[in-house]
Amino acid sequence: MSRRIVLCIAILISSSVMALGQLTTGTMTGNVRDQSGAAIAGATVTLKNTDTGISRTTQTNETGKYEALSLPAGNYEVSAGLSGFQTAVHTGISLALGQNAVVDFTLQIGQVSELVTVTGEIAQIETTTATVANIVDEKKVTDLPLNGRDLTQLSFLQPGVIKSPAGAGAFSGLGDKLSVAGSRGNQNIYLLDGVSNSDLSGNAQSASGQLAGAETIKEFQIITNNYSAEYRSQAGAIVSAVTKSGTNTFHGSLYEFLRNDALDAAKWEENKGGGKSPFKRNQFGGSI
Repeated sequence: MSRRIVLCIAILISSSVMALGQLTTGTMTGNVRDQSGAAIAGATVTLKNTDTGISRTTQTNETGKYEALSLPAGNYEVSAGLSGFQTAVHTGISLALGQNAVVDFTLQIGQVSELVTVTGEIAQIETTTATVANIVDEKKVTDLPLNGRDLTQLSFLQPGVIKSPAGAGAFSGLGDKLSVAGSRGNQNIYLLDGVSNSDLSGNAQSASGQLAGAETIKEFQIITNNYSAEYRSQAGAIVSAVTKSGTNTFHGSLYEFLRNDALDAAKWEENKGGGKSPFKRNQFGGSI
């Protein structure tokens, strides 16, 4: 009996780890062929994360296809080679959270030591699943102005996402709520590194009224339709964020965001009442 209990616990732990990996990573697949278009079986495909230096190696099957699951989001260099063929290298590949990237290779006859390098981003059109999703990448998180550093505002840039008319309250959340395709503002799921990040109201803004963490979030994905099996059923959106990870070098940031009444237009009632109300806000901080 004790062995069965231990086995059940082990299965539950491994299942949760697999599910967490699917929620916080991406996938890379592709085909390796020769110049005539024939599949190359047994080719070695190496995927190197250029941010961390960590590599993973896999091989193509009998149809020339390879698949690498649970890859951390980041920048990659992918190479494919086999004895009798030149080694092909794809550089500058950016893998986003939840993305199923397709990287194909065409190998030319030659020595393995000969390299054929292809530089450039891969196509961002999703061709492997029917999931409807959008990525808010690290550049948008860093560069776009955010009132109060609230990441919720970036969600409204996505198609089909609007601000819910539901007001703030102790049991309905204090921040802005998302309404996706007509769903209610409390019918969304918020995930942080694969773990639920929702409060009592079903939102992630909590008492501050803001989805904070612009300095710690690498990127987040908003899934609005055709969810895959690893997510539980929900009528609204799934907002899945992943935090920044370390690299081989120290890096950090400093910031200051200014809001001032000198930059604001006066409202009608303010003009009637004698002018704008004074307003000054400086938000500053940093990370390492």
